[in-house]
Amino acid sequence: YCGNHRAPPKDKPRVPCPVDPTHDIFLCDVEKHVKICSKAKQRRAVEHAGYFSKDANLHGSCSKDDGEGEGGWAATGSAADLSSAARRAKLVALDAPAFLSLVARVKRAAAAALPLVPHPQEAEVLRPEACRRWLAPGAAERSHLASRKFDRKHVLQQASIIGHLIKAFHFDACLVPAKAERNHEHRNNGNNSDVSAVELGAGKGHLGTMLMESLSLPHLVLLDRGAFRFKADRALRHNNNNGDANIRIDRIQCDLKDFVLGRMESLQQRRALVVGKHLCGSATDMAISTVLDNATAKRDEDGSCGVLGLLGLGLSPCCHHRCTWESYTGKFWFTQVAGFAPEDFQLVAWMTGWALCGHKPCSATAQQQQQDAGVEDGEGEEE
Repeated sequence: YCGNHRAPPKDKPRVPCPVDPTHDIFLCDVEKHVKICSKAKQRRAVEHAGYFSKDANLHGSCSKDDGEGEGGWAATGSAADLSSAARRAKLVALDAPAFLSLVARVKRAAAAALPLVPHPQEAEVLRPEACRRWLAPGAAERSHLASRKFDRKHVLQQASIIGHLIKAFHFDACLVPAKAERNHEHRNNGNNSDVSAVELGAGKGHLGTMLMESLSLPHLVLLDRGAFRFKADRALRHNNNNGDANIRIDRIQCDLKDFVLGRMESLQQRRALVVGKHLCGSATDMAISTVLDNATAKRDEDGSCGVLGLLGLGLSPCCHHRCTWESYTGKFWFTQVAGFAPEDFQLVAWMTGWALCGHKPCSATAQQQQQDAGVEDGEGEEE
């Protein structure tokens, strides 16, 4: 057997590394190893970076007036985040009247939230002209998007996200909102040299890379807490090293909960176009928090003001059942507008998974049987 698979001697047991449990070490070497572990060195380097702030995006960007802080929502013991198994068990433990009351309140909240959506409509798949080069048959396989696990559906999704950004913010060729009043400082002589593409939760960076190339941007920031092989941005780096492009790529390995967008040195005095695809659960809230915190940040004493401006934000969330109350950005709406209690969040978050669980809509016959049995919307609801 090789060293990785040979059984350790009984007198020298192995344990997971305290810094990074993905690898193990001899128990007798723990104290020595934590001082030289490459993961520990990497973590210390990140913690000393200007953009790092421990748990900066964990509290949903709520002000004290919204109830956050000492004695507020964050300190509510009953609102402590639960595991998926605990959430399910809590929901199953509800009796029929309590469950039906919860369902009725969810339906009322959804109806109240619908007018807040600017253009409620069916899903619209866009194919922007800026992404045509990747949509032709066989084109993507010859680009940075080619990989061992290439799937054309991801190309179509990324192109549609970019198309919605262009459509929603009315961008023209210079990435200046065409319908907005143009500020001379932001026009920058009609080019995009002061614009940066930022992908949060980037993974291999396919979306950010396509965005950068589609809109001819000179700067790309890719943020993810993990390290990946076969990264999409390697093609951009190769072209840059060969003199075929004049671009800058910053790949940052940092947890999104600790990332402060406005403190990143390479983004100072620039305009940012921020995107994210498959930001799982609370990662979407963390992304919103770091963007909003930068947008509302006041000037520092030295006159610096972080990112010059936010051009647009496009996020594609997933796994809503993994959202957490700690990082949730909609605490005020959830409690003050929708009328839920903080502890209800655990149940409502778990219920969001029902939309994609594969259950078919209730048939007319089943609905009639429920009505005959006295089970109707809102029954059991407390006044």
